[in-house]
Amino acid sequence: MVRSGTPAWERYKLHNAANVLHVQQNLNLAAGEIRKYKVAWVAGAILFDAAKLWDVGGFGFWQELPPNHCGEDVLAQLRVMAKYGGCGVLPSGVYHQELPTTVIDRHLDAPQLLPL
Repeated sequence: MVRSGTPAWERYKLHNAANVLHVQQNLNLAAGEIRKYKVAWVAGAILFDAAKLWDVGGFGFWQELPPNHCGEDVLAQLRVMAKYGGCGVLPSGVYHQELPTTVIDRHLDAPQLLPL
C-alpha cells in the first residue's frame, strides 16, 4: 500500500507540471502504444471504476473531515488502490496546470486524518 513518508509516495511528483509529458516524449511510444506505470496518487486527472469506488466507501467520508481539509481526492484514490490496485497510463493527454489552489490552509490532509 502506498503511504505518505514511503519511497513509493514520492512518485506523486511525476504528476507535477509537465513531467508526465516529458517522460512520455522520452519513451518514444509508437502510435497507439500504451504504457502503464506505477503511481502514488494522481491529482485531478483520474478515472475510477465506479463500482470499486463505491465498494471502498466512495466519498462517504466527507462529513468526517473538518471544513478546512484538503486531500479528499487522494484519500479516495488510496482506498481504491489499496484494495484493487491502480496505475497511470501513457499517453495520458492530461497534464497538471500548476494553478494556485483555492485551499490555502493545507495542514489538515485527509489521508493523514482518516484511515486508509
